[in-house]
Amino acid sequence: MRLALSSMFEYLDRVRVSLIFLYFSIFISHFVLLYLCRYLICLSLSHSLMVVRTKDIRVYSHNVAKNYLYLDVLLETLHDKFDVLFVQEPPWRTIRQAPSSSNKEGDNVIGAPMHPEWLYMARPPQNDQAPRVMAFVSKRLEKLRPSMRTDLIDHRDIFILSLFQGNDTYNLMNVYSDDDKTAILYLQDHVDELPSFHYMGGNFNIHSNV
Repeated sequence: MRLALSSMFEYLDRVRVSLIFLYFSIFISHFVLLYLCRYLICLSLSHSLMVVRTKDIRVYSHNVAKNYLYLDVLLETLHDKFDVLFVQEPPWRTIRQAPSSSNKEGDNVIGAPMHPEWLYMARPPQNDQAPRVMAFVSKRLEKLRPSMRTDLIDHRDIFILSLFQGNDTYNLMNVYSDDDKTAILYLQDHVDELPSFHYMGGNFNIHSNV
């Protein structure tokens, strides 16, 4: 009788241990599954939101005719209304002095006006020729890593802005074409070398005869 009771208790102990192990395994599996689902949902939502932002980028393009004050006002007025400001014929002048070891008055910093809400993007002057196009990108788009793509086109009259989201690249072009159609002719000669563009705008100076 004692032997039978002892065997029964051992059996019940094994069953209890098995049940505890089973419950623990179910709990762990449930926790892991719940965490995985939350991660996938968050990943899906963040990707969807970013795609929406990318598709809804607001671009404003304007020829400011080298008017410094006018561009300064645009930067202040549009910073919460647009995401990209493409400028043609920007003003290019001394905007401040930078500390210098060789000049007591400081070195001249030459360029267009700046604004704390915008990323300033311009091709540096070459051969004393200032750029005739530039871009201001809202700091709201910093996660899209805005880049000035001089590796695609290095020209004072053509500005390419690229935004990156995952494996996708969104290319936008700002163009100023003078009376000699310099930029248009350049694009015509290099069209086969360029990627696709989601936006192309600017001041093309092409007037209809009609």
